Amino acid sequence: MSVAESHTCRAPSSSQGRCPCGVPLPEAGIRALTSREHEVFELLGSGLSNQEIAGCLVISGSTVKAHLGRILVKLGVDSRTRAALLAQRLLLQMCPNGQ
Repeated sequence: MSVAESHTCRAPSSSQGRCPCGVPLPEAGIRALTSREHEVFELLGSGLSNQEIAGCLVISGSTVKAHLGRILVKLGVDSRTRAALLAQRLLLQMCPNGQ
């Protein structure tokens, strides 16, 4: 089962809109993601490369890049690395025991 299948992506439940580490979360941007962008975002947070994401979702690498570009804009981050770190924080918040 892929990460995209095993997790339901949802906006963080923090009442103050912050990660446990205190970093503000772009909740509106996360809600604006399409279902496919959510899948790409979750797989990105799992540490997968673009080609690995493409393989998991059975799409091309250029399609992954296009999804990532829209994710960066919607989340207001300036790099794939920042988006991946944000995704990791959200995955940990949703599943603190790593499941």
